Amino acid sequence: MPLWNIRTAKNVYTADDKKAFADSITSFYLDVVGLPKFYTSVVFHEFDPENFFLGGEPTDDFVLIEVVHVARNMNELSEKLGATMTEDDLYSLMRESFAGIVRPFVDDRGLRWETAVVEGLFKSWMIDGMTPPPPFSDAEKTWARQNKPSPYDTESA
Repeated sequence: MPLWNIRTAKNVYTADDKKAFADSITSFYLDVVGLPKFYTSVVFHEFDPENFFLGGEPTDDFVLIEVVHVARNMNELSEKLGATMTEDDLYSLMRESFAGIVRPFVDDRGLRWETAVVEGLFKSWMIDGMTPPPPFSDAEKTWARQNKPSPYDTESA
């Protein structure tokens, strides 16, 4: 699970914009991180401008993005990359990657934006009542091919 909670004023994005934004996020996790496609969730939370304040002032030009990571953490990504990057380098790469995803949906619209990532505990996560397979395991690759969860042998995963 990466879960992207995108908070915006109402009518900032059309349905097509939201789909394109979600597709861009999903492609990143599929192509770059190697997650099963269905792990990625994107939720748009729209608010009336009088219900969101930035610096004590109501705003309608701000996009707040909270990203919850559970399927991978920085240590696992570092191991996958052969531990050739420091943790600071990994976080820098993540910020740059997220900026590349977000900028096409904010810059040309004159929107201000912020992202924050929260890392959750893999061992607390369930999908359809099942504990997801370990990262990069054969069982996870099966889930990715099927694009859905399925029972697997937890002993051999």
